[in-house]
Amino acid sequence: MKQVTPTHSLPKEMLKAFLLGGLICTLGQLIVNTGMNMGLDEDTAKTWCSILLVFLSVLLTGLNIYPSIAK
Repeated sequence: MKQVTPTHSLPKEMLKAFLLGGLICTLGQLIVNTGMNMGLDEDTAKTWCSILLVFLSVLLTGLNIYPSIAK
């Protein structure tokens, strides 16, 4: 079993998760700020942010891109 199981560097995996999570949060904040600059109130901009992030996740999964990002 040890021969088949891939080994991972925990610090490297933690750094990748931190950077990807930060990228997702930055994208979300960009969507909220853009919505508010377009005249939406804060709650509506946050709602659109959630909708767009879920849509992006569905789109990336449908195009089979999301699994390679998750690796």
